[in-house]
Amino acid sequence: MLIFITIEIAPNANNNLIYAGYVSCENITGSLLKSNDKGITWIDINNGVPNNCNRTFAIAADKIHNNIVYAGASSALGSNYMLKSENCGDMWYPILNLNSEIYCLQTAYANNSFIYAGTFNNGVIISQDSGDSWFNANDGLPTNIPVSCFSEPFIVDNNLKIYAGTSGRSGFIATIANLDVNDNFYISDFITWNEPNPFSDNTTIHFSLNKKSHVKLSIFNVNGQLITILIDKEMEPCADYQIKWDANNNKHVTKGLYFYRLEIDGKPITKKMLFQ
Repeated sequence: MLIFITIEIAPNANNNLIYAGYVSCENITGSLLKSNDKGITWIDINNGVPNNCNRTFAIAADKIHNNIVYAGASSALGSNYMLKSENCGDMWYPILNLNSEIYCLQTAYANNSFIYAGTFNNGVIISQDSGDSWFNANDGLPTNIPVSCFSEPFIVDNNLKIYAGTSGRSGFIATIANLDVNDNFYISDFITWNEPNPFSDNTTIHFSLNKKSHVKLSIFNVNGQLITILIDKEMEPCADYQIKWDANNNKHVTKGLYFYRLEIDGKPITKKMLFQ
């Protein structure tokens, strides 16, 4: 039996290339899939995954290089790895061995690929050199608390920052890099995150707009079925819109993994959230 946990759509592949991470309830090695046809068919991509790793909670594709993707894989025996692939998941290799599961992953780009990961008990860890070296970025974060989701990065006074969502302790701002004025930074037109995540009754979805835009905010279940549309209208610029989703108000919603899809003038971003 497979339980799907995370999905990542490669940003520059016309929505054709999709990665998925799952938890296997069987005693096997492997927890990664990909689709090259927008999710119609799926293939296993577990070559190089360390033995006994049968759960993947987070995947992040490189924002610039379509062939590069990262994943956080773990085993029931307590082994935890950051994996990297340079050929769209056809072969993986470990780049970091951790004592904590990786709950969320994201990439950014400023002359090099940035990767930042949220862990179960090590806070936020950052790489500014495509995964070659790592350091902690936990200023402003409580100690020993699971970091479960991230916003898109944003810039304040040449500092690259993120909102980090935690399990049970709301959201916090963390600085992940100090940018040089000459850095060519690739950044989204908007930022979004939700908190709390996981949630038991309702969760608040945050997003920013830097100009008047058409906004569509939808909720999907793990099978890709539409649950509800929370917003579908023109909206004015705002630093922090807050839209609440009460899972108990929707019929046929049971506890499990869900996704919200935010589209700003047709540009989509999808985030996962756990109803428990």
